[in-house]
Amino acid sequence: MSGDWIREAVKRIKAERISHRSYEQTVGDVFNALAVAQNGELVVVVGPSRVGKSRAIVEAVNAAVGRPSEFSNRRPYVLIEAENASTQGTFSTKSFMRAACEAIQHPFYGVAHESDPWRERLDAKISRTSEGMLRDAFEHALRLLKTRFVVIDEAHHVAYVARNKGNAIAVLDSWKCLANKTGVVLCLVGSYQLLDMIAQAPHLLGRQRPVEFPRYRIENREDIIAFEQILKVWSGLLRFEEGQSLRTWNRYLFEHTFGCAGHLSMWLRAALGFARSRRLEVLNEDALRATCLPACQEQEIAAEILRGEHSIQVGEQHKEASSRATHVSQVNTKPRKRKPFQRATQRFRLKGRG
Repeated sequence: MSGDWIREAVKRIKAERISHRSYEQTVGDVFNALAVAQNGELVVVVGPSRVGKSRAIVEAVNAAVGRPSEFSNRRPYVLIEAENASTQGTFSTKSFMRAACEAIQHPFYGVAHESDPWRERLDAKISRTSEGMLRDAFEHALRLLKTRFVVIDEAHHVAYVARNKGNAIAVLDSWKCLANKTGVVLCLVGSYQLLDMIAQAPHLLGRQRPVEFPRYRIENREDIIAFEQILKVWSGLLRFEEGQSLRTWNRYLFEHTFGCAGHLSMWLRAALGFARSRRLEVLNEDALRATCLPACQEQEIAAEILRGEHSIQVGEQHKEASSRATHVSQVNTKPRKRKPFQRATQRFRLKGRG
């Protein structure tokens, strides 16, 4: 019997799409950023891993353009995942352009139906097609289908482009050129690492504004309340000892999930797997502690999050510091008023004025 309720609980956790405060705020921020962006500009969405960026961007874009019909002759937006799936885990620009053609369902360079007897031959033909031709085909399709937004998810994977780090900056710059040429708004979604790469591309900086999907912070009372609501929803899907729920271990769960709902979901599923293998009738503290991430892994995740949060806040902090410095400079350089007919104080040698 224990396995039955656990199996059902895991299924429901996977299917559950909790709409919490940080998620709703980010969807609204992205929606409005897309609405005010001009053609050729960029919207950059960043945040910690497992925070829900991919789901949020899809909801925001759908709200901006509506859900396109499968048989429509227009495609208001196209979503591409930037995979580092080339040789030795590198990012390939040609593979990316092929994925772009597939995402837009290009008639010549897209994906053949499984029942198509010429499918293998089509794949071979596309493999021999140059990257330039694939890009031209994609750009032409964007104009023909009147596409408004090109969304590139997992855009930080461009860091794995072959040869050297400078190539990643060149790829980002080429995407900017694509957006400018086709008149679309480019939306890049990824980890905080994306900010560091964009910072090295001056031509991109003036065309973009970052939108952060923040985690919940334990020092913020409103964040604690919002996280408690997530615990309350998921507690309704689980079994506990009498008088217990996920809120019984709220601080422990908050600290070890970094305030991210995605980390909490994965942890709960791991704990349920542990409970099932032990034939437990309820989810308890032992199952949670046994499936918590090792300390060394938590430290790496926390360090990445803190670096990213610092990166996105540095600009505002620098602005405030510059403003304070300018104010102090103006105060110090402002001439002091003297009473009329009074001469400015002068210093004379010890022997007098002579």
